[in-house]
Amino acid sequence: MRRTIFGVIALGAIALSGAVHAQGFTPQQLDKMSQDKLNSGAYRNLGGKPAPQSSIPKDVLHQPAGMWVCMGTGDYQPVLSGPAANAPQIGLAYGRVAAGSAEGAFTRVLVREGKVGYVATASIKPYENKFNPRASCSIGGLRPDGSLVFALQ
Repeated sequence: MRRTIFGVIALGAIALSGAVHAQGFTPQQLDKMSQDKLNSGAYRNLGGKPAPQSSIPKDVLHQPAGMWVCMGTGDYQPVLSGPAANAPQIGLAYGRVAAGSAEGAFTRVLVREGKVGYVATASIKPYENKFNPRASCSIGGLRPDGSLVFALQ
C-alpha cells in the first residue's frame, strides 16, 4: 500500500514538472517572456494614463445632402415613409432628430443611410438636454455604415 501511494506521488511530481517544461521553457524563461509582453504595451494599463487622443481611430463622416438641423422630439415618435398620416411607419424617433423642411403637417427627418422619413411637425421642438440646459446639438454627419452622428456640446 505504501509503495502505491509513493508511486502515485512520484508520478504526480513528474507530471507536474513535465507541465512546466511541456513547451521546453524554464519557469525563469516564462517569467521573462511574460514581463517582455507586459513591457511591449500589448496590454492596456487600466490604472495608468489614458491613451492619447491621436491614437483613437476617428470616425470617417460624410455630410448628408441638404440642410438639416438638430431638433428635439418626444420619445418613440413614429417616423413615416411619406408626409401623410396613413404612410407606412419606417422607424421611431428617440428624443432628437435631424430635421429638414416642413411639408404641411409633417417635417422631413434624416434616418439611417441618409434616407428621408417624416415626423409630425407638432412633435418637433427645439433641442433640449434635461441634464445640461446649456448644451447644444448639431449634425455631425453620417458614418460609413449609414448611422447618423449628432455632435452634442
